[in-house]
Amino acid sequence: GLFHSTVFIKEGCSFITFQNGEVITEGSRTSSQSMHIQIGNGLTVTSTPTSYNSNITVKGNTLHSSGNATGTYCGIACSNRDTATADQNILIEDNTIEDFGNYGYYGRFNSGVTIKNNTVKNNIATVNTGTKYGIYTYNSSFGSRFSPKSLNSIIGNKVEDLESPTSTSYVYGIYTINSYGKGDL
Repeated sequence: GLFHSTVFIKEGCSFITFQNGEVITEGSRTSSQSMHIQIGNGLTVTSTPTSYNSNITVKGNTLHSSGNATGTYCGIACSNRDTATADQNILIEDNTIEDFGNYGYYGRFNSGVTIKNNTVKNNIATVNTGTKYGIYTYNSSFGSRFSPKSLNSIIGNKVEDLESPTSTSYVYGIYTINSYGKGDL
């Protein structure tokens, strides 16, 4: 079916580590319900979850599609409730995120999330012609230098090969909107 998250962390999970694995997804890059890893219980990449997940580590994994697949819509999606203000304490580190149609990493309403030393790339032959984001954060401004909550960090990531040379769509390596944090982009 269209709904396909290979690893789904939802419904208030805490203290979960997913490390040194290989995730092979047979998803559809045209469905916003198709992800390698989803942290949050929304139906699609852009849904706002109803539960709060915290203390999650995704580290040292390779995320890609099977040889005959067109890739997922999103590599890793991480969303928080829009009314939540507590830190999530989520670490996305040392992963290789490949074969996605629109987003390598998608974060929404995040606080206390670190995206560090990941490689985000697209190796699929039939690349989606829509707008593509290597790392995308939206409304992730709960932490600030004026509050005790943690900042979001985007540090030391490598973003490459996001679009085919024949496409006329927009391509963004790292895109943040209405977000507050720190980073070594």
